[in-house]
Amino acid sequence: MNFKSICFLLPGWITKNTGGSELQLFLLTEELVKKGWNVEVLTSTGSIKFPKYYNNKISYRYFRSSKIRLITFFSIFFNLLNSKSKYYYVRTNAPMLRGAVGLYCKLFRKKYIYALAGNDELKLTNIDMPLRKNLLKRIITFIDIHITNQFIRYQYSKVDLIICQTQEQFIIMDKNLKAKTVIISNSIKMRKNNITEKENIVLWVGNLRAVKRPEIFVQLAKDFLTSGYRFIMIGRINGYINIDNCNLPLSLELLGEQDFSTTSEWLARSKVIVNTSESEGFPNTFLEAWLYKTLVISLSFDSDNLIKKQRLGIFCNNNYVLLREHIYNIIRNDFDYSDIIDRANLLVDENYNIKKNVSKFIDYLWAL
Repeated sequence: MNFKSICFLLPGWITKNTGGSELQLFLLTEELVKKGWNVEVLTSTGSIKFPKYYNNKISYRYFRSSKIRLITFFSIFFNLLNSKSKYYYVRTNAPMLRGAVGLYCKLFRKKYIYALAGNDELKLTNIDMPLRKNLLKRIITFIDIHITNQFIRYQYSKVDLIICQTQEQFIIMDKNLKAKTVIISNSIKMRKNNITEKENIVLWVGNLRAVKRPEIFVQLAKDFLTSGYRFIMIGRINGYINIDNCNLPLSLELLGEQDFSTTSEWLARSKVIVNTSESEGFPNTFLEAWLYKTLVISLSFDSDNLIKKQRLGIFCNNNYVLLREHIYNIIRNDFDYSDIIDRANLLVDENYNIKKNVSKFIDYLWAL
């Protein structure tokens, strides 16, 4: 067995989905390949949207995702039997992925790493029983969900290493679980000559679902309908909250899901990015914005109080009126935010450089 070998598991790889977890694992795998590691990826089957993110030095495997969770579980487990890695890394709150990896690593004495993707994973929640009219379907669903909930309650017990993004996550996980718990923040690939001329753009990035509260940004665009600024929304729409009924204003452009390169270009061009989420892990968009000297304004979320304490952006403490006032100041150029923007830009390389964080990650693996 090659000791420099690792398998990453995620429901949708970066070739299919464009979420924060997909980006972070993509950056991590790319750096590990450069350092001579054998990297495997196990992900679900499905259509490929972004083939340019394939790496021919990585071995890809695909499991079948089914509405019957036990089918998904065994598809993952049988794929793992063909894997040859020493370490297995899961970054998502997916019970079947984590249950299959936990069992596989226990049986074959492999090392199991679990990385938190968001704060919603700090508490265990059972899957609710959906309504089924057909008796047979009710019985099958009951058995399926009962076993799944057992995995949810069991999922942390066999982990060798838990990776948290923030101090808040670390305190909760380290207190409640016996596994070794460490902090490795989200990372960014540093780029040269990355500052471009700013345009009159207010940007919002995120998959359109309830916890992200995209309807607040829609209202913001309505409030500045005649400002001359463009309000841009980027993120996956299908399957999440529908904002078609919000009567989108002319000042708002809904671009849908974009690849990471395109999203980065929009971040570089924008003067400000607005975050309206109720809860996050550590947003990749914050790192990109700091790198590109784009002002971060967060309505409600402030990871480890970084924005407020270190003045890395504007935190509105869930006050929409305050959010609107800051956007007004930017449009009217009534306030100089350059100190905040420059301070955040200097912090990126020091704390969030992917090369530094990968070296830290490898050291933790060797210590297992």
